[in-house]
Amino acid sequence: ARIAREFAALGVRAVYLNVSPLDGPEDMADDAARYGLDGLYAADHDFVVANRLGVITTAETFLFDADRTLRSRGAIDDQYGIRFTKHEPRVHWLRDALAEVLAGNDVSVPSTPPEGCYLAREVHQHQEHGP
Repeated sequence: ARIAREFAALGVRAVYLNVSPLDGPEDMADDAARYGLDGLYAADHDFVVANRLGVITTAETFLFDADRTLRSRGAIDDQYGIRFTKHEPRVHWLRDALAEVLAGNDVSVPSTPPEGCYLAREVHQHQEHGP
């Protein structure tokens, strides 16, 4: 959300997907307020968009340019991971990719391993369709 606000004046827009089938509209409104999620915050409880993008983890980002071409995907930065937390990030992959795209350049690091919790597709499908 901080990165989206930082680049908003340059025409960058954020879309946030909520893939938790346990979150209803009130939960999502609370999340948007609590975390300052300016932009489109959409429910994707059936994983339609997540599956189409090939989302692996809950913290994965996708950067599309004005022509809707995927320019980068992966982790926001190197601060958080499953088994680590750094006081400050050392590498800012998403911020750097945004700056490169806005400057009309190729993205120097177009893909990084996404850190975060794996999507619980199987749990949701099991609940939807029974044992």
